[in-house]
Amino acid sequence: MKFGRLENIEEVDWHLPETHPATPDILRQQGAAPVTYYIGCSVWSVKGYVGKVFPPRTPGSKYLQAYGKQFYTVEANSTHYNIPTLDTIHKWRDSVQDGFKFCPKFPQFISHRRQMVGNPEAIDRFLRHILALGDKLGTSFLQLPPYFSGDRADDLIQLLEYLPRDFKLALEFRHPQWFQDTTLMDDMFSYLTERHISAVISDVAGRRDVLHQRLTTPLLFLRFNGHNLHPTDYSRIDAWVKRISQWVEEGLKEVYIFVHEPEQHLNADLALYLIESLNKQCDAEIPVPHWYENQQTSLFS
Repeated sequence: MKFGRLENIEEVDWHLPETHPATPDILRQQGAAPVTYYIGCSVWSVKGYVGKVFPPRTPGSKYLQAYGKQFYTVEANSTHYNIPTLDTIHKWRDSVQDGFKFCPKFPQFISHRRQMVGNPEAIDRFLRHILALGDKLGTSFLQLPPYFSGDRADDLIQLLEYLPRDFKLALEFRHPQWFQDTTLMDDMFSYLTERHISAVISDVAGRRDVLHQRLTTPLLFLRFNGHNLHPTDYSRIDAWVKRISQWVEEGLKEVYIFVHEPEQHLNADLALYLIESLNKQCDAEIPVPHWYENQQTSLFS
């Protein structure tokens, strides 16, 4: 995730903003129910995982299977560039364990085009294909480009109205206007609540406004951008675990967190730290990944 990334992070104020006043109102409307946690990485195809996160000598064709034995979710970023064939979707679905959730990213021909519903046949094909993931389809996410301002709110609503009402979606805003114009933000976030669409929160060095702390549903969808396991990565995770613990007490029901590091082979290390911290502080009971660094044989041999 290059958006908002800074080379020099020494002057960044890493403190989490206070919870937005609207968030407790969203959470307290929920009844008692177990919290589900999905903690994972931005991609599964990372060669640097072989021999550590994946068993030694794991072939590329088995990367997803190996990843799916360690984590229960992944951002499916490849769908931003191409719609997978149904055969590919079925292979994805059958490669991972029960309870795993793919979170596909909307194709750029939808999110980055002037006419967002200009190609309804392609939108329908994307939806039809990812729905073939069945119960392994998690919350999909629509990432608006940095130049998509609030002046195009009507275009966005037109697209959202086109989507099925029961489709689980998280929406990522990037243009500063969405956060600077409180009336615009209130109107859009109220609409998202009505449609039960979640608002993505991004924790990234160069754009602290996108760390808005305003939930529109009882689901947290967090994209966390680290700095190759810099000490601040861990202290920021600690702050998030404390915030999540608070939100769980208030009614949070579902947590998706995806870790991004510039060196992708480090994603899993921070995700592991996050899982262990949530288990300790929130009694999350997330299955803990185990590394293969000291093993010399492959599970796939």
